[in-house]
Amino acid sequence: MSAVAGTRPLVAQRAGASRRASIVSVGTVAGAVVAGSVGVLATSPLGSGDYGQWLMAARPYLGEAVPAYRADAAVPPVVPLLIGMVGRLAGDGATMIHVTAILLLVALCAGAWLAAASLFRSRLAASLAVVGVLLVTDVFFDLFAFGGLLQAGAVMWLYLAVAAYAAGGRGARGRSVTWWFGGAASTGIGALTHMGTASIGVPTGLVLAVIGARMAGVPLFSRRSPLVPLGLALAVVGAVWLAVLLPGSTELARNPASLNYRGPWRLVEALTAYRPSILLLVAGAMGLGLGLRGELLRGRLGAWTMLAAWTGVTVAVIAAAIVSSASTDYPRFATPLMAPFAVAAAGPAAGILAWVGGRLARATARGWRRGWTLAILAAAVVISTPWTVTRFSDQVAGYALADAAALNAVAAWIDAELPSDATVLAPVREAKWIEGLTGRSTLFSGAIRYSFRPSEWDRSLAADTLLRSHGALVNPFFFARFTDADPTSTAPHGLSLGVNHGGEYVDLLRTVPTATTVSRPDEGIIARLANLPADAAMTDQTVAGAAVDLRWSGSRGAGLVNLRQTVSLASDGSTLVLDVRASGEAVAGAGITLASGPPVSR
Repeated sequence: MSAVAGTRPLVAQRAGASRRASIVSVGTVAGAVVAGSVGVLATSPLGSGDYGQWLMAARPYLGEAVPAYRADAAVPPVVPLLIGMVGRLAGDGATMIHVTAILLLVALCAGAWLAAASLFRSRLAASLAVVGVLLVTDVFFDLFAFGGLLQAGAVMWLYLAVAAYAAGGRGARGRSVTWWFGGAASTGIGALTHMGTASIGVPTGLVLAVIGARMAGVPLFSRRSPLVPLGLALAVVGAVWLAVLLPGSTELARNPASLNYRGPWRLVEALTAYRPSILLLVAGAMGLGLGLRGELLRGRLGAWTMLAAWTGVTVAVIAAAIVSSASTDYPRFATPLMAPFAVAAAGPAAGILAWVGGRLARATARGWRRGWTLAILAAAVVISTPWTVTRFSDQVAGYALADAAALNAVAAWIDAELPSDATVLAPVREAKWIEGLTGRSTLFSGAIRYSFRPSEWDRSLAADTLLRSHGALVNPFFFARFTDADPTSTAPHGLSLGVNHGGEYVDLLRTVPTATTVSRPDEGIIARLANLPADAAMTDQTVAGAAVDLRWSGSRGAGLVNLRQTVSLASDGSTLVLDVRASGEAVAGAGITLASGPPVSR
């Protein structure tokens, strides 16, 4: 008896050591995946225009100025504040962006780990959630290719809220109140991180708080209820939204191009373009179905009920936006929609992986179950990593700046040489970085489908006018540009007509100066617009509309030839008037030819 009794502590000690070794090993694999992802991110040239915008939004937190048209407090403050804090340590703009992106990537992975570990109480499931987020689907890593830092931060806070409410629902170590406050804080801060994701994060927090209270047996209407701290957090967030964010963001939902270019079909495309993402969605859906069925049959709430509620809220919010034809950026819903599926797939995957590891250990009579499980996980990571890195590198290359070093030199020159009220005309991506690096006003011609604020459309049209023409007339239906090969011409000879097609101005027709003619009855064509010197240009602008009157004249034969072109456009009219007239001695009239498309440079 003494011998048997004496072996028990030894057996328990070995079991504990084995368990700790397994934890360290699984954690090491997940840590290696995160470290490798950080290395890829740190060595990638992050050049998206969105990064320039967030750098600009962080300037107030560094005590620096921003362009007046950008200072509308429409950007939620959490990520710009983080960039500003990083900027106190790293003054270089590119370094600030890289460090902030790395911090958010690590925090996002930590959130996924904690959510899965809290729901399933399994470190293997937590590791698989991290692997799914970084290596299986592309919707999370792609955020760092195009500059989706705000949404990455918001999804991270959503993961932390789920982890806190799951722990509170189990009454973890008798500290439910601490978890309620943690969940409420995560929900509130997430709402101030990215406004689109907040439309999912806030109702998810409310629903999970109720489920967590029911799981813990806490009355909903008591001092210990999770709704108390959540209500306080959302009250503060609501005040900030109403006073600061909402006035500056009402323009976001008025983009006429968003449903044509960023509609619901783009969300489906974002979720299915990368085939492993489909695998993760299917695995998560199957896990949700089986897990929820089991909890319903047992008649108790648990992890799968929370996951199902989280997924249901996400789908309901997206469906409501689609049904109501909300003008929003639907592809951005891909990441918050994938977030619960990445965790849901990790639970059954951990069980299957452990079962396969056990079968291999018994079949080969070598090693032990946890060792085989770890080997399979490590092999899967090694196999999938090259695909993920290649895809991310391709995405980053598409957003890269043409010459980042030269852009920094240009920004330094602008700061040193140009007055503070000067405006810089530049390509769209470089212009946004110049805003972030210098705080100067910029003009850039960007497609309306990429812009969500009417003020940005106006500036884009101004840039296009300055870059491509001598002036323009614009209303919601037409964009008439006056063009000329001679930049000093008083009255431009060319006219290019664009029309609003689904929110995007598309070049439709143009006049041909060599085919705009003046004729006499007996002599035929005696003059062409291309050869007539400019005489005068007049503009008449009122609240009702505007008109541009251009005149050219020249001697032909025994007399003077005059040609007059008037373009009229009402403020909200769907008709453009082009009036071309000729006058002079024995002039019979004028002829004009309209060609399709923009002029071709030769």
